[in-house]
Amino acid sequence: MTAYRGLYINLDRSIDRRDEMERQFAALGLADRYRRFPALEGGAPGAPSGAALTPGEIGCFRSHVAALESARDERRFVHVVEDDILVSRSLAPYLDESIAAGRLDGFDVLLTDMYVSCDLRLIKLLANQYAQAMESGRPAFSILNLGKLRSFASMTSYLVNPAAIARLLDLYRREMAAGPRQPVDLFLRDQVTAGALRAGCVFPFLTSVKLERIAGNVITGRQADPRSALVMACIRYSFYVERDLEGYAGPILRDAVGPEAAGAVVGNTHRDFLLRAFGHVLSKDFALF
Repeated sequence: MTAYRGLYINLDRSIDRRDEMERQFAALGLADRYRRFPALEGGAPGAPSGAALTPGEIGCFRSHVAALESARDERRFVHVVEDDILVSRSLAPYLDESIAAGRLDGFDVLLTDMYVSCDLRLIKLLANQYAQAMESGRPAFSILNLGKLRSFASMTSYLVNPAAIARLLDLYRREMAAGPRQPVDLFLRDQVTAGALRAGCVFPFLTSVKLERIAGNVITGRQADPRSALVMACIRYSFYVERDLEGYAGPILRDAVGPEAAGAVVGNTHRDFLLRAFGHVLSKDFALF
């Protein structure tokens, strides 16, 4: 039996995303480890009203609860992912080794990447830590303690400790009975901040969002400006272990911010990338969300 079981959440109508995920898992030799979990629609019969949330956010919350519910009897870690992520070659080896060594026992939930906020202190910390982690040419992974990092968010990819599944489901059910009142990732963040859950995030990130998917995300309404959300996603992607800033992310960022923010900094690709992104963040065109 493998150290963990994987589930990817996917709407029945999102056939292209399903095919992309299946191809990605097959290419990594993980086809037998991950199975599809049919996502739930926010407006489906019997769904809670959740007036504070969009139908997409309600559906996302319900889907994460139902996916974990389907794995409640597991005696191993459960890796839940959404269907718009990039998966690195390092993911399964790192998780298998860390689970076997007991390094993840102290966490209820372990994110494999996360939203990076407009906090320059955090950006500087992560940039320095990324450079150190990649200095030898082989990633030196560590785990960020999210209990000390109040601005984290995202549940595109996370591992749940088998000892914490029942407790997390109980917290979910209480929130579902009340609405839910907030998106699932912000709900998890609040539980961690309150001390109800212990959470960490692997760094450098083992997974990342697909940048080309950001503007067309099925969950709409939370971001005031898709271009601003895309710029922040580019910053997040820059801390992915298999990032490609020049060939993949660079052109997407340049299209998002425009030529006026594309001045180069010679000799430091990552600094150049981040400066272009934050050039837009500091402009009048960037909308806080």
